[in-house]
Amino acid sequence: MIRVLALIFAFCVATGLAAQETVRPEVRVELSESETIPGQAVDLRVTILVPTWMTQPVVFPSFELINMIVRLPDRATTPVTEQVGGVAWSGVSRRYQVSPMVPGRFVFPEQEALVTWADPETNQPREDRVTISSVELLGKVPAGAEGLDPFLAATGLTLTQTIEGAEAPLLPGDSVTRKLVAKVEGTSPVFLPPLLKPEQIEGVSIYPSEPVLEEKVQRGEISGSRTESVTYLAQSGGGGQADAVSIQWFNLDTGKIETAVVDAVPLAVDAPFASDRSRLSPQILVLLGGGALVLIAVLLLLRRVICRRVVEWQAVRRARYMASSRFGRDKALAACKGRDLAGVMAGLDLITARAVTIDATSQARVRNALTALGAATYGDGAGDQNAAWGALEQAIRGLKIDMPAKTRADGLAPLNPVQHDNKSFS
Repeated sequence: MIRVLALIFAFCVATGLAAQETVRPEVRVELSESETIPGQAVDLRVTILVPTWMTQPVVFPSFELINMIVRLPDRATTPVTEQVGGVAWSGVSRRYQVSPMVPGRFVFPEQEALVTWADPETNQPREDRVTISSVELLGKVPAGAEGLDPFLAATGLTLTQTIEGAEAPLLPGDSVTRKLVAKVEGTSPVFLPPLLKPEQIEGVSIYPSEPVLEEKVQRGEISGSRTESVTYLAQSGGGGQADAVSIQWFNLDTGKIETAVVDAVPLAVDAPFASDRSRLSPQILVLLGGGALVLIAVLLLLRRVICRRVVEWQAVRRARYMASSRFGRDKALAACKGRDLAGVMAGLDLITARAVTIDATSQARVRNALTALGAATYGDGAGDQNAAWGALEQAIRGLKIDMPAKTRADGLAPLNPVQHDNKSFS
């Protein structure tokens, strides 16, 4: 009997422990409405409960979606107490305001929240990741408003215009600033469309400013404004106007489509019209473009001829250089740097053969430098060869040579060579 009672007690204890081990936070998610009009918010509420208490704030997901505005209103997270299985559980509830920006079906997928709470057995902090189940919201345009593009639903909308600056007709240098303010109630100003479209007015330069959006949330009601301005600067004679502006919107209170309108702004300029000479007509632009294409085609056709002429010209210049006495001097100087006496003599021979006349004094310096080099190389005294080579190089650089009037491109000697005096360097 005692053994039976012990087994029953052990079973009860094990069952209680197992029940405690399976205790996890309770999670509830709900939408206040399953469908809404684009721009109108519904509440997405997530409630998390535990049987003890939470030791750290819950880490909630953001619920961000494409084309969905998600906001946390004031006092979005509040403590709650509810009965779970006849026992009071405590926790928190967070309220999100979600607004679809366009019509369509939106699904908030399953997400996780991190809950830190006191373990029922030990009262020690314990972390659990809990799953927030998926919910679906439908954004639907009300009947009769399907033609609005873009769709805008609100409880109120006003459009005002102020004009600052000179009055028409304008004079060159006068400016006019147009300011439009659209105020909306019952939705965010992000749903307001652009007010001022790009314009072109003859004789007037246009300078738009960046739009300014202001949003307000008061007691859960959303409102705001969109402000746009543009400055018109008169430059020359012209006529025209800044267009009227209108916004169509769906009134949530009346269920009807309404229109807010502001008038156009006249912008005539009292001045001579700008000369058309500075403006190229489309016909002239076409002619210029065609001429440019023809020129490119001609250049492409002549490319081979031009390249061939350039190559021929370079070849002629090379042949003339190779047949000149300047080539002989360059050859002799290069041989000096390489300490090549035979090469020096070959270069000097080319100078002798190709120059008309050689200055006797400069020629004598070269001969003396050659003699000094020979003495330094082969003499008994074994002089400074580096100095001798340097002196020879300077002497060759100082040669005064009269070139022939024209050297044949083929490098051959003239048909009627001129008789010269002795120009040999040896």
